[in-house]
Amino acid sequence: MRLRSIVRWLPGLIATLTLAVIATLAVVSVGYPVNRLDLHDSGIWVTNDAEQSYGRINKSAVGLDAFLDLPGAAGTPELDVLQDGAAVVEYDATGGALVPIDSAAVTNATDQAINLRPGSIVDLRGGTVAAVEVATGKVWAGRYDPDERNADIRALDPALPALAEVGEAPAGATGQTVALTVGVDGAVHVASVNGTTLTIGVDGNRFTEPVKGRLATTVRSVQLAAVGGRTVVYDAVLGLVILPDGRAKQVTAAVAGRLQQSGPDAPGVLLALPEALLRIGLSDGISTEVAKGIGSTPAAPVRLAGCDFGAWAGTPTTVVRACADGAAEPMAVTNRAQPLVRPVFRVNRNALVLNDAADGRVFDLDQQLRVDNWDKIKPKPNQNPNDPQKSDKPSLADAQPRTNDDRFGARAGRTQIVHPLDNDTDSISSILMISAVRGVPDGYRVEITPDGQALKVTTPPDARNFSFRYVAGNGYHDDEAGVTVDIKGAEQNAKPYLREGAKTPTYSVPSFGTLNIAPLGDWRDPESDPVLLVDATSEGAPVPTTPDGRLEYTAAGQQSDTRKKIGYRVADVPGNEVSKDVDVTVLGEKALTGGHPVANPDSVRGEVGKPIVIRPLANDLPGSDPRTPDARLTLGGDIAAKANLKVSTDQRSGLVTVTATRPGPYFLDYVAAYGSARVDRSQIRIDIAKDAAGFVPQTMPDAAALRGNSPVRIDVLANDADPQGGLLTVQSA
Repeated sequence: MRLRSIVRWLPGLIATLTLAVIATLAVVSVGYPVNRLDLHDSGIWVTNDAEQSYGRINKSAVGLDAFLDLPGAAGTPELDVLQDGAAVVEYDATGGALVPIDSAAVTNATDQAINLRPGSIVDLRGGTVAAVEVATGKVWAGRYDPDERNADIRALDPALPALAEVGEAPAGATGQTVALTVGVDGAVHVASVNGTTLTIGVDGNRFTEPVKGRLATTVRSVQLAAVGGRTVVYDAVLGLVILPDGRAKQVTAAVAGRLQQSGPDAPGVLLALPEALLRIGLSDGISTEVAKGIGSTPAAPVRLAGCDFGAWAGTPTTVVRACADGAAEPMAVTNRAQPLVRPVFRVNRNALVLNDAADGRVFDLDQQLRVDNWDKIKPKPNQNPNDPQKSDKPSLADAQPRTNDDRFGARAGRTQIVHPLDNDTDSISSILMISAVRGVPDGYRVEITPDGQALKVTTPPDARNFSFRYVAGNGYHDDEAGVTVDIKGAEQNAKPYLREGAKTPTYSVPSFGTLNIAPLGDWRDPESDPVLLVDATSEGAPVPTTPDGRLEYTAAGQQSDTRKKIGYRVADVPGNEVSKDVDVTVLGEKALTGGHPVANPDSVRGEVGKPIVIRPLANDLPGSDPRTPDARLTLGGDIAAKANLKVSTDQRSGLVTVTATRPGPYFLDYVAAYGSARVDRSQIRIDIAKDAAGFVPQTMPDAAALRGNSPVRIDVLANDADPQGGLLTVQSA
């Protein structure tokens, strides 16, 4: 049995515990995120109703470079795709299915799909995705990051409370009774035939309070476009264009007429009628004919890079472009006399193509070429384009990790943790882990921690300075570096410090909500002494702390978003104290949106054929959600299995159990969710050995702060592990 060491100091008592065990579950901790490359696909996604599929046009390669089948049951829907940078979402308006596309892996993220009420109107632009339910006029919206490879659409779940509503349409109303659009600034605009208008602005990652208004003119149908920050309403039945100042201008009534797709600020708005493409001045209402139509159904026109684009279905094929407010020029987009059936302009990353959504034809309007090649990109019958079991190997598998020599302080006769990965790097999207230790002198012990992220160093009472080497890698390649350990005497004691490169987390909490913060993960000590949380305060009042080093901050009510500062003190076991602050944004009592959780990388080790239990959320940071008071950190969906790796997800408990049939590294992607807040994504690295018979159950040092004479309960097994998957029990203490 190992000894328990208790060191006394004021104002508290700190105990450092080490216990012997026989087995444990696998444990996770904060992994080391490495330099990641931007996988910019520069593509524009298109649809093909006939094939019930989606494709990605690569304009540089002049053709399709990705293919996805419609997820779920086959039918006859008119498909749509919404896109903004890397954020891409499939939409089947007939059935209401809304499915993000993982644009890097080229897969349907069906585990993150939601089902809207059939016929709901959805738009995505400027970092905002929004939906309105036609029958009730209820509006949902959420924020996403256009640089993330799949958009977060959880905020549109109809089971969540709506952000606002414009009310139901009058009894007997027909046609398009409600319209929704998202501006390039991310603001949400809604209008109803009942005369109600709604605008929800954006402030950073949050929405401002909804502002309702009234149309000055009675309408029988509504279309909506945002031209920069100004909105225009079009009534196709009465032939009215309602300008941003509320004035109504008469144009030709045409049920097939289409207002432009929302776009950048401009002097006028585009309106496509069967007979013409019009440009209507926003300030004077003067209508100018840009091009003549052919009397058939037009596509919603687009303004991009100073040019206006229009297209009509039918014969003869008619597509036009007018730049710098000049005359329109015809686009020779087809090499066959084949009419357009359902033309749609697809825009992404400031580029545009014309997509005949009926049969999937695609035309590059810059080169005036047809560029679809569905027959070449579509998988063969025995291939599954949505197969989640893709290769674990990163695209830059020849990149090498780089380890650097380290020098640490340590105490004689103790067990301590050192972190050699703090100054190591890697150039691919992976997680570094330590895999081997070499050259440890007799009488000393150096063990890899259960998560492969640090080393446990045990020194004899008469220890002197010593050295050894370690091997670390990204799962495909390894590198080696040296470690020198300097034994420090009792008289040597420097203050703890935050590791170089530690990120400053951002926290938010609703008014009257409670936030749990664990600040100790990035603290280091020059002598490798344990670092513990002493106390915390905010505005002169104490903030409760827990024995395992967490802050429990409860926010007071605020009229508007308010930044608060929490000061806390840490100390090493000899008693050297350091003060640090944490900033927390307390959301206003009327706030509609909060902050997203932060998912951190995880790593585990295990053996072929033995189940490994992983807690991916254990090292993640919570979000905030004023719309869901009882929100908690959860897994955002089941984690997909990999070839040779069985994965079982328990979303209720947040536990993930994996069993491998072959040795090697495995990488799993997972989603951390917090109520209706934007989700975050991270990765789990699992290193599987063929035979872990040489691995023994491993105990880790534990520390807790005692306050006065109050007893403290310590979960000494929480950070221990058995690579062979055995069950944890304490034998003695």
